[in-house]
Amino acid sequence: MFESGPRVETRDAMFVLVQRHVVPMAEVQQAMAKALPAAFAACTANGWQMTGPPMTRYPDPSMGGPTMTLESGLPVAGPVEAPEGLDVVQTTAGPVAVFIHRGIYETLGQTWQAAFGWVGANGRTLAGAPWESYLTDPGSVPDPADWVTEVCLPLQPTDG
Repeated sequence: MFESGPRVETRDAMFVLVQRHVVPMAEVQQAMAKALPAAFAACTANGWQMTGPPMTRYPDPSMGGPTMTLESGLPVAGPVEAPEGLDVVQTTAGPVAVFIHRGIYETLGQTWQAAFGWVGANGRTLAGAPWESYLTDPGSVPDPADWVTEVCLPLQPTDG
């Protein structure tokens, strides 16, 4: 469930090794279940340093319609040569509104709604593709009530 946010912080751009999928909403979890192991295997095989938790980036932030485009993978140190079936994308540097979601992934939509609502209510504008970072490994933390996900919306800088 939506727990807190936002805190607005300045973040550096990240390189992220991803597998891109365009899928119906009902197949999002299956796409992530393919993408994350593929990115992890590529990092391991090539000795690339992972610089953060697994994440999913949404290049079409409208998140509406019958399908969704998602890019799931791992932040990596510096640009790398993506193997076949994977790509390297870069997050937007600058201010980011960060919202915390605690609990099962199926309720992440509530946090996304709160995040987009905050952007609109505060006269802010997105500066790039938003993403979510999975701060808790379900393999290490079996109780879904304790899973923590960060929802991040890159923002256009303000004049003040």
